[in-house]
Amino acid sequence: MIHEHTCFICIGSNFRAEKSLNNARLVLEASLGKITWAEPTNSDAIGHPDWPPFINQCGVFKTIIPLRLIKMQLKGIEDMCGRNPEEKRDGCIEIDIDLIAFDGEVIKDTDVDRDYIKKGAKQLGIAL
Repeated sequence: MIHEHTCFICIGSNFRAEKSLNNARLVLEASLGKITWAEPTNSDAIGHPDWPPFINQCGVFKTIIPLRLIKMQLKGIEDMCGRNPEEKRDGCIEIDIDLIAFDGEVIKDTDVDRDYIKKGAKQLGIAL
């Protein structure tokens, strides 16, 4: 029997944010299927007070892809959408895609207490 997994993700950008988030949503949905999105949330760049603020958006989707492969797929989508390791030096993050939880297990515990994650989880009915 095929087991369906629940993935809770967050995407964020502080560089051409609306365009970057729209592009990421399109690529994610083309690759992974239907994603239910929470409302976008503005936030300061955590740990970098001199960086521009971010727009973040949480989403949830179902998949039969196992955890190891979904992590690889999300990283590939992030790269495809313009993620560049050098951009961190400039404080401009075109796209950041994080897997926050997989089947209710928190994967990114450094992010789970952030207000925009809590807000998105609440809107999407995700218990963390």
